[in-house]
Amino acid sequence: MNNVLSLQNVGRSYHTSAGTLEVLKSATLAMVPGELVALVGPSGSGKSTLLQIAGLLDTPQSGTITIAGIDASDANDATRTYLRSQYVGFVYQFHNLLPELTAEENVAMAQRIAGASEGTSRIRARSLLDRLGLSARMHHFPSQLSGGEQQRVAIARALANNPALILADEPTGNLDPETSENVLQLLLSIAREEHVAALVATHNMALAKRLHRAVTIHQGQLDAAVV
Repeated sequence: MNNVLSLQNVGRSYHTSAGTLEVLKSATLAMVPGELVALVGPSGSGKSTLLQIAGLLDTPQSGTITIAGIDASDANDATRTYLRSQYVGFVYQFHNLLPELTAEENVAMAQRIAGASEGTSRIRARSLLDRLGLSARMHHFPSQLSGGEQQRVAIARALANNPALILADEPTGNLDPETSENVLQLLLSIAREEHVAALVATHNMALAKRLHRAVTIHQGQLDAAVV
């Protein structure tokens, strides 16, 4: 089985006024289709940096990145944008929905950007929102939705283009416990149904235990986590 994501010896550092900050050092990770992996570690350990690199939004100074069998290590901006649109979906702690678009339009827009027709985009958006329990809220704007509803729209948007990989950065970190549980159940359920791999950065060890496995960032490297 081919890996949907492969990071090999990835290194990333930043220059600050206090000197060079080495965030990732020889970080290595491989994920297969349908695998749900928790990425754990304290704040500042590099979880978000690793997700940005895995999603081709940031470029490491060393190492290789492969998405769905395609080597993206030296890809130009156009190729990286194409790979993101075809293979990767993002879910952030804050939903980042476009406020001037309805729930349906937010989900459809992700598909239109990737080249889908308006009709196809609308059908897929409605299907996903219905599965996420938002059939009665499709034509509402983000300001008219609760926090949990907005995050469910964000999940639908991440899944809109049938990605091979979902990257989720503390996806329920801004929600109350009950809403967090509901949103999490929906995210994991649909990921399993659609056989999508998901890398979920989290502080929540209870969540980590519910995924197939967990890895932790320690001194810039990835190790198997004890959960």
